[in-house]
Amino acid sequence: MVFQPIATPKSGLITDIPRPPAGGFAASASLREMTDDAMMVRCIELSLIAVKKGEYPFGTVIARDGEIVAEAINRTVRQSDVSRHAEVIALAQVQKTIGRSKLRHCTLYTNI
Repeated sequence: MVFQPIATPKSGLITDIPRPPAGGFAASASLREMTDDAMMVRCIELSLIAVKKGEYPFGTVIARDGEIVAEAINRTVRQSDVSRHAEVIALAQVQKTIGRSKLRHCTLYTNI
């Protein structure tokens, strides 16, 4: 994975965001590794959205079979509620979407 510096919109700070190399993922990389990388890139994209909205830079994705079934950003600042973490919000969404019994087949990705 190649890291490219990107300035965050609100802070102006430089953050290393993983991006696939120009030639794509290596042929030897497993499908699982490619899925994990793609989901983490989405988490980082979500964290940048959170920063734009005045939140702490956290994003969460929940996937099943390589498909995103829920995603969320922190809402702790905007809602003045310490329990509104991206992980908790995404878990609540996925439980409503696919049901609690199918959660064991999901993977939660988050950046911290």
